[in-house]
Amino acid sequence: SKSKSKSKSKSKSKSKSKSKKEIILDGFKELKESFSELPKNTNDDENRIIQILEALVAIGRLEYSKQIPVSDNMDLIDAISSGINMLSEELYESIVTKEYMDNLINSIQTPIVVIEKNGRIIHFNKSLVSVLGYSEKELKDNSFQIIVTKKLFKEILKNEHISNLEITYKTKEGDLIPVLFTSSVVHSVNTRENNTLVCVARDISERKEMEEQIKLLAFFDHLTGLPNRVLLQERFNVALNLAKRNQEQFAVMLFDLDFFKDVNDTLGHDIGDKLLKIVADRVIQNLRDCDTLARIGGDEFVVLLQDFNDFDQVDLVAKRILKALNRQFEINGNLIHISCSIGIAVHPDNGSDYITLLKNADIAMYRAKNAGGSKFIYF
Repeated sequence: SKSKSKSKSKSKSKSKSKSKKEIILDGFKELKESFSELPKNTNDDENRIIQILEALVAIGRLEYSKQIPVSDNMDLIDAISSGINMLSEELYESIVTKEYMDNLINSIQTPIVVIEKNGRIIHFNKSLVSVLGYSEKELKDNSFQIIVTKKLFKEILKNEHISNLEITYKTKEGDLIPVLFTSSVVHSVNTRENNTLVCVARDISERKEMEEQIKLLAFFDHLTGLPNRVLLQERFNVALNLAKRNQEQFAVMLFDLDFFKDVNDTLGHDIGDKLLKIVADRVIQNLRDCDTLARIGGDEFVVLLQDFNDFDQVDLVAKRILKALNRQFEINGNLIHISCSIGIAVHPDNGSDYITLLKNADIAMYRAKNAGGSKFIYF
């Protein structure tokens, strides 16, 4: 009896560190040993024991279909049989519930991943596999850091809850997918420890593309792709603040195309639109990265020149633009000759705000046009 109590205490201490499945299988082994000591008086007894052992093996394999018929004249074996039937039913419910949850999670189109507190991936749905391009084998037991940046990885692990954070997921090919990320800690039922973190990420690529389209419509000219009036004014304000802080000058250069109306009237607006695109490309090639070229309407363009030491640099840019646009254009077999007239206003001498500088540049431009065009004039 002492040896039995010792074995029981040992099994209890061992079971604390074992999984439920291991504990059940250990119990099956003990039952099997006890069955060998039962008297085998009849063939019926032997058949019943064989049935029970078969049921134990089935349950050990996580199968739940094995049921044992119970008779009235075998109390001990029937009691064990009933217990096995009950265990089989519980196992059935457990497996059905797990399968249901797996099917439910996999039916969700939003990528879901469950990670441990050290960042190891332990569960995920098919949507995550599809979006990232990894195989299930590549994701299982890997680090969540293959999906997010190292900095974000640490941030996610130290927070119990993150809601609707815009981040990017990295695919197997290295592409970045914008997602709306939410994560929440799942506590252990027994210990209340923060064992796992459930992460849900909704793909917002379409929304981001739409936002970019709206931004393009709001700040850029639809024909040439250049900044429009709105963006030009924003960049003007930045240039104005820098000029005031550093006590520097900047120039506003406004030009339109000489004889552009004749092109539209004789060759059509389609050719005129193509001409405007080529004009934009040619002018950009003669500007620095820090300069801004904007189309403010029709055939009118504005160049915002910053960071120049003297007016010789402004003159040089104006001469380059004149030279680039004096070259003939060939569009759909048509040879087109145009030029441009440029008016220049300088901050702070010719104005200290956007409207004044643009107005004075416009006045200077018409002076150049009235003087025969194809030249630049300061206000």
